[in-house]
Amino acid sequence: MKTKIIYICFIGTLIFLHSCYQDTVNNFKTFTIQIPINFYDKSTNRKVPSISFTFSNLYKYDEYKNNKDKIDQAELYQFSYWVDSLVIPGTNKPFDPKIDEMIFDKIKYTLVLLKPKPGFSPESQDPNDFTLDSSFTPFVIGDFNNVKISEYYKNPKHIVALPEKEAAQLSVALKSRPYFFILSEYSKYQNQQSDTSLIPYIEVRTDLVIRLSINL
Repeated sequence: MKTKIIYICFIGTLIFLHSCYQDTVNNFKTFTIQIPINFYDKSTNRKVPSISFTFSNLYKYDEYKNNKDKIDQAELYQFSYWVDSLVIPGTNKPFDPKIDEMIFDKIKYTLVLLKPKPGFSPESQDPNDFTLDSSFTPFVIGDFNNVKISEYYKNPKHIVALPEKEAAQLSVALKSRPYFFILSEYSKYQNQQSDTSLIPYIEVRTDLVIRLSINL
């Protein structure tokens, strides 16, 4: 009986060691790179409601360019949004989060995939060289409701990860189409006096982090 117990323990130990070894080998097969993409939106007399866009092409980053043929997975890892500066419409007074408030019904960010126009380089950093890729559905990466500027003033807000199904689709898309627009959509703000209003000055920062899994 004692011999049988020792034998079972020995077999169990071998299985455990094999599992650890296999996990270690698998870990050495891939490594992870994170690409932070920082967007600075400095707008004078920005109309609200309105939609604007910012272009990005991952070929700009050596981390992508040098490993593009070995990418196993590309995923949105983190997105953050905050307001660095704001001049209040009407009063032209700089926003002070201690005493002022401005509330937007909605601020929304959407990633729209692109494709190069015929004859243009996929590495171009000129948005005019690209057109919308209708084969992929736009991805909402930030959808903020009842946005109190005082809560977002110089205070990054992080959003949750995309649903698994959408994340998988985006992973496939970004591997082959690393060029996209980020659309920013601003609704009216509460107590806005007219259908459209001009914000004298607003400075917004958004950070999008893309994580790449690279095969060795």
